[in-house]
Amino acid sequence: MINNKRSKLPRRIEYTRTFAKSWERYNRGRRNMNDMIEVMKLIFSDKELPEKYLDHELKGAEWEGARELHVGGDFILKFQ
Repeated sequence: MINNKRSKLPRRIEYTRTFAKSWERYNRGRRNMNDMIEVMKLIFSDKELPEKYLDHELKGAEWEGARELHVGGDFILKFQ
């Protein structure tokens, strides 16, 4: 068994004000926020996302390095 103590730097979370407000609104509503938490855990741990989330890179100069995925219907998460 190889005991590897090396690891990548962890990702850093920066919530925009819009994200925080949307989170509160959706959390009070009909959305299952546990789905979003699971997706965020997968992203944070650099694991491959299931195809059902339709993960794709965004195009355009202002979106360079950004990605988007669909957690459910029109419920979209954009991240870098």
